[in-house]
Amino acid sequence: MLLKKNLIPVLGLTAGYKLIKSSVKDMKTNGVTRRSFLKTLGKTMIGAYASTPGLEPVSALASTKLSQHEPDENSSMRHAQRDLSKLNDSIHPYLKSYRMEGRNCLIAHKAEIIAEDLSDKLGHKPRLSIVIGAMHVDIEDDLKMDDIDRVRQLSKYFNNTEIENEKTIVRIDFDNSEGEIKPEVKISNLDF
Repeated sequence: MLLKKNLIPVLGLTAGYKLIKSSVKDMKTNGVTRRSFLKTLGKTMIGAYASTPGLEPVSALASTKLSQHEPDENSSMRHAQRDLSKLNDSIHPYLKSYRMEGRNCLIAHKAEIIAEDLSDKLGHKPRLSIVIGAMHVDIEDDLKMDDIDRVRQLSKYFNNTEIENEKTIVRIDFDNSEGEIKPEVKISNLDF
């Protein structure tokens, strides 16, 4: 699975690097003519297109190694990674992680249901925090989506068996009123 997941980005990065390297070599040895310029431009563009899927994991690894921990979400490196991720999603739609998209959609849908439930209990719109990893950069789009579109999206990502397994929300509240922490587990089933 790991090889299958990384094979296209690694091949693309390798092919892109070789194309760009050969185009620069051609320019140096043949001089700059209109033909060589167009050939070099074409090779460079194809090389850049082929290498972008491989640059995403490389940039994530580099930023983690350079900072010795997860990079700050507001850093220029994280902004560049997000932009590269969005670029890859648009120019390489076949590589987009459908499981990640599905998880984003599911998290957004469950958050919406929790917010509606809390809103009814509290009498006002609650403020929720969701702590997830940096790979969930596109979750904002799913959070803005209306319920009908989100449920339609969920059916694209999950089959009937998988969606049945995902219809549960487990909420743990801690009661500390008597000086003793007692977890109270609430399990609710989604209907979508």
